[in-house]
Order: sequence, then structure tokens, then C-alpha cells
Amino acid sequence: MSCVVPMPIESIGEQVNLPPYYLADYTSPPVDQIIDFYPEEETGIELNSGPIGDPNPNDRIFWRWFLDYRPITSDFPIEFSEANGAAPEQLIDGIRKNLRPCATGTTRLLAEDQVHRVELLVADRPFVTSQVDDPKPNKTLPENAQYFSLVWFIRFDRAACQ
Repeated sequence: MSCVVPMPIESIGEQVNLPPYYLADYTSPPVDQIIDFYPEEETGIELNSGPIGDPNPNDRIFWRWFLDYRPITSDFPIEFSEANGAAPEQLIDGIRKNLRPCATGTTRLLAEDQVHRVELLVADRPFVTSQVDDPKPNKTLPENAQYFSLVWFIRFDRAACQ
């Protein structure tokens, strides 16, 4: 009589956390140009990341929008994702922001420069509550987070806002 000893099952390693992604061809307006905004002709600019995905099926997507972010002043985001994030399949149309540069709440956040920076920070983990000595307050993510950032530059004259 013989006995068959099964081979040990190799443990499957921990899944690698891959970064979320966006499709650059669908980003609107494109991020490789300065956008001119004319307050006398328009009231807002629609910013859209384009479709967002994540190769890790159980990841959730979290995001924050920043306007002329200056870490030294601990500027807060102008918009947050839902507290529990979103599943990537919910973001097939992208993350959108209708920015109204001349709106009262927006103009007080702007730097005095002619060109303004709008940043969308997208991550696969929730943001960490900022600490006093944090080098990037309100942008802090856990060490195991993967992320990307989209930046639009918008040029306009604040004096033209009525």
C-alpha cells in the first residue's frame, strides 16, 4: 500500500496595490495648455478628469479639488469626494467641477497672480487628517496609497469680475 502526500499549496502573495488611472485623451479641457477665461463673456469653466479606473477591483476612489493651493497656508480643498469614496465604475464619466472664478467664495481663495492653478488629486485610499507639522496639509495620504494629480492653469483678470 502506498500513500500520496499532496504538494503544499503555495500561498498567494498579497495583491499589489496599483494606482488609479485616467484617460488623458478625455480630460477636458486638456491639461497641457493655459486656459483663458473671460469673465465678461462666461460665468464658469467645466473641468473634467475623463474616465477614471483602478486595476484593483476592491479599491475605492477618493478625491479633492484645490485652487491655488499653498501648503504653507494650510489651504483647504474647495471640494471633497464622498467620505466613503466611489467605486471606479461610478466614475466612467469622470470627476467634474464647474469652477466659477468670479464667484464670491472662489475669488477670496485666489492668489493675486494672473494665472491660477486648479488641482484634482485622486487616490485609492482615504485622505489622512492633517497634522500641524504636515508638509502637505490636506493632501496627506497613507503610505500605501496610490494616486495621481491633474492640474489645469487658468488665466484671467480678477479686476474683470463684476
